[in-house]
Amino acid sequence: MRVHLAAVAALAAVCLLGSSRSALPTLFEDDVPAHEWSASEHKLRDATEADRRRASLGSHLKKKYDEEIERIEVDLSRECERFPECVHMDNPLVSSCDSGWTSMGYDESGCGTRDGRKYAKPICCRTKVAPKSCVWRKNQSPSGLASDCNGRCNTGEVFLFDSGTGGYPTDSDEEQCGRGYKAFCCTFQLFQNHHKPL
Repeated sequence: MRVHLAAVAALAAVCLLGSSRSALPTLFEDDVPAHEWSASEHKLRDATEADRRRASLGSHLKKKYDEEIERIEVDLSRECERFPECVHMDNPLVSSCDSGWTSMGYDESGCGTRDGRKYAKPICCRTKVAPKSCVWRKNQSPSGLASDCNGRCNTGEVFLFDSGTGGYPTDSDEEQCGRGYKAFCCTFQLFQNHHKPL
């Protein structure tokens, strides 16, 4: 008799579990074999995995991009020069770059005009590694004074020099910064066309 009662109890437990299974939340979804997933579940999993891979790739490329910018900045610090002294810019004998070097602009800091003549410090880079273009960036803060400078380069640009005045070419003016510095930023065809950050 006890055997029959145990069997009945076991059968009742199985029936109860079976009738309430659909009403209970799925607590062990990871235990469900992949071949039993619905089409929408497969799509969701694939989309999530694709997003994860894109994020990982984007992070990797951004890191490589930043490392390349830093490497070029170090290289150009040896391949680009700013004249140590102010020279008369209208006199090519003293303001021109040497043979094998290309003029990228000039810095007026500490120079100015003398007897109606413009003086500045020319900036030259070796022609074989010369940037495509350069510009002095002021980056004035909207909340700051008009004379405040917060020079910084845009994404893809390489920083070369800073200056309290800047010079040519410029994205703003050639006035002395009341506070801060302007940045001399250069662009390379390599980064402009092929290495845009994600």
